[in-house]
Amino acid sequence: MKIADAEALLTRAVPRQAGDWADLGAGDGTFSRALARRLESGSRIYAVDRDRAAIASLEGLSSDGIEVIPVSGDFTGALTLPGVGAGQLSGMLFANALHFVAEPRVVLAGLLPWLRPRGRVVVVEYDGRRPSHWVPYPISASGLPKIVAGLGLAEPVITVTRPSAYGGIALRCRYGAGVVTQRLRKNCQAVAHAGSLDRWDVHIHSSRGPYAPSAASLAMLVMVVACSPERSAAPAPVMSIGNPLNTGSKEPYTLAVIGDTPYGPEKLAEFPALTDLINGDPKVSLVAHLGDIKAGSSSACTNEYMDSIRVLFDRFKDPFVYTPGDNEWTDCHVASKNNGLYTPTERLAFVRSLFFPVAGQSLGGRKKQLLTEADDPANSAYVENTMWMESQIVFAALNITGSNNDRTSWGTPLPADAANYPSQAAEQLSRAQANRGWLDKTFAIAAENNASAVVLLFQADMWDPTASLSGFDDLVIQIGNLSAAFGKPVLLLEGDSHIFRVDNPYSAASPLHAMHAVTPIADNVTRIVVEGSAAGRSEYLRLTIDPQKDGSQIFSYERVPLH
Repeated sequence: MKIADAEALLTRAVPRQAGDWADLGAGDGTFSRALARRLESGSRIYAVDRDRAAIASLEGLSSDGIEVIPVSGDFTGALTLPGVGAGQLSGMLFANALHFVAEPRVVLAGLLPWLRPRGRVVVVEYDGRRPSHWVPYPISASGLPKIVAGLGLAEPVITVTRPSAYGGIALRCRYGAGVVTQRLRKNCQAVAHAGSLDRWDVHIHSSRGPYAPSAASLAMLVMVVACSPERSAAPAPVMSIGNPLNTGSKEPYTLAVIGDTPYGPEKLAEFPALTDLINGDPKVSLVAHLGDIKAGSSSACTNEYMDSIRVLFDRFKDPFVYTPGDNEWTDCHVASKNNGLYTPTERLAFVRSLFFPVAGQSLGGRKKQLLTEADDPANSAYVENTMWMESQIVFAALNITGSNNDRTSWGTPLPADAANYPSQAAEQLSRAQANRGWLDKTFAIAAENNASAVVLLFQADMWDPTASLSGFDDLVIQIGNLSAAFGKPVLLLEGDSHIFRVDNPYSAASPLHAMHAVTPIADNVTRIVVEGSAAGRSEYLRLTIDPQKDGSQIFSYERVPLH
């Protein structure tokens, strides 16, 4: 098969976006090369085959920011992919490979954990074949449902057909969340309706080979498989995993802090390079993103865009802690933002399901165990409010967003199903309760463990002179009182206003002190706003906390530019 033909078969199966894929049973790499044509810059393709000589031609085959990595190995056994971990692959491709596997169901079950949520599996196979030396274990359209049954996947659905060189049609499978139907016509043209597919995808394509029987039913099929509820639903809180409070370490601890990125096409294109720069920093132990993963207006809040950001986030090798910004949920409405016809609380639910798939666990290649407010039955929805302790420092991320802490009206119109989601007023009350409780718990844990400092991470700039700020009054007072009572260094990490600055808004001498009524005095508080947005330069903040140092000297930082 020519590369162009393989690429044509993948056009509807493989989204044109960056991601990490595995071509399992890659052979001479025809489909690996086709994948490279489909994927965008920043992608990695692992071409896996037992025959080292077959994949040797793929050595050094990297261009346009797409890296092809030959891996000698057997995908039916223990699989090792350098630089990628479980739950991180965007997709897996089986091109005429599964028909050599006696128990494909067992193999698929063992490989599915490699996929991230919304990941895809593309399978190329012959339909209508009898067992032979060349296809010992045929996989047909009628047999596929039996293979995937019980794996948390719904019925396969035929969506595309194409005659093969030997007289057949093509089959593609997707694991999605929608309701799907199927019908296969006598002329081998498949018709399908795939509802709102938005989860795991498996695409299957088959072709008739030269040794296939001459039956008229021989076909290559492309089907869609919808994911069952246990895979497609937003995950229920599974409570904190392990012990996220490391009270023994006293070594310096370094974070890479970013926020308000990627903003617009230019920053989106630069993000893989920024990721590589951070991944290559030997000092960094954790990456923190302070929210806002897109522009604030005239920037649609689509599932597809959010998915593409999750793919980018999955490339970070260190633990990755993210707290949502207003641009990805609060501002997802038509009225004043022109970001699409959405209900903001529906978008928040989507953000939670996509970026917090396991409550109490970070993203990133090396996962970190976290405390999560999902542990609290009264605030069980707030999986995004997380906490950990490292090097005698307590860190807490909170869902505190710009747009005046979601006081800016969503306006009208809203979608027809808006009543199915919390209203703006209900959201404000619920989140205020959750954030109050999480702040209290943060400082209580810091006191109980004699922490040297507290670091709070959130998106909103609560002292932005260009914005309405009344929605932050209560939080400003609570943080000030808790910080003053704690008496040791407290660092606020914020984004939102896009321009880097360091100050102390709780100092009586600060011009920011009077921006909120009844602001407490707490001279032990330092605030850092990170650089971001389309206008700001691409950079990360290398923040080091050294518990061996005294007072404000405990925090040190360096701005590390991409260019």
